[in-house]
Amino acid sequence: MKTVEYAGFWRRGVSTLLDSLLISLILMPLGIAFFQPDFFAEKESLQLSTAIILELLSCLIFISCWHYWKATPAKLLLECDVVDSRTGQPLSFGQSILRYVGYGLALLPFGLGIFWILFDKRHQGWHDKLAHSIVIMHDESSTSLQELEKRVN
Repeated sequence: MKTVEYAGFWRRGVSTLLDSLLISLILMPLGIAFFQPDFFAEKESLQLSTAIILELLSCLIFISCWHYWKATPAKLLLECDVVDSRTGQPLSFGQSILRYVGYGLALLPFGLGIFWILFDKRHQGWHDKLAHSIVIMHDESSTSLQELEKRVN
């Protein structure tokens, strides 16, 4: 019987910080270059529209990573998988959207929904509970040789 090791608060926190930094390094120059040449101007409506576009791009990146690779780049680096808590399979697009929206909800009451990871037996935050997702340590032993070969090639 295979046991599941849940990724803890600190590992998840570091991966979130690394992912945020990576996304910022990618999207901020795009926002400045393509969406608004005068990004720091006093034009609030242009800043708001640019911020909305950048947030939507960020959302699309996270949702795609969770759905297709079971992890964001930093979670891959730290050997974590984001999977369906009921089946262990990759998240559906609907679950991924709920998880992304859930981050905002989890942050609202002073980040209580994020700190919930510290006390939950499966280390789930409110965003995980909402989307029925869990973050587990990646286990190569549960991966077939064919799947491992696909990743290498």
